[in-house]
Amino acid sequence: MFEKFSKDTVRAVHAAVAQAKESRARNIDEEHIVYALFREPGTLASQLTRGALTLSALRESYARAHRRGGVSQADADTLRDIGIDVDEVIATVETQLGEQALAPKPSTAKPKRHLPFTPAAKDVLAGALREAVKRRDKRIGDDHLLLALLGRGGLAAGVLAELGATYEEVSARVD
Repeated sequence: MFEKFSKDTVRAVHAAVAQAKESRARNIDEEHIVYALFREPGTLASQLTRGALTLSALRESYARAHRRGGVSQADADTLRDIGIDVDEVIATVETQLGEQALAPKPSTAKPKRHLPFTPAAKDVLAGALREAVKRRDKRIGDDHLLLALLGRGGLAAGVLAELGATYEEVSARVD
């Protein structure tokens, strides 16, 4: 599959690996792919979202979601609709266990030379291939990675949606 990646997509995957290593992660996950796609202004992903998503905004949104134990703002809003105040739950947990109690902890282990992709990140890569095939494109581009992230749901899609990017909107721009 990697032989079908465009040069920009190869750079994005390498940037995701670098981001994971820099953050001392144990593996490469969707979050690293998101950061890689928006690593600098002017990337295709930035263009497809009309520059509305910046790396700093993404980091802030992920930080809020991590503080909530991986619950996106959309999920928190849905829970609020059925009477569960996620912020209140987080405040109670943090009172008992300390600030950032639900946030993932950075690894203290020596970084591995080769970091594996999580199943979710592998699914994003496979989803990018499906997006390219669906559009009859010969190469897998950054646009296909972004569509795969948006189309699979989960925290990455929630963070992107919180900042204004939806599958339908990006898909219409790609087509």
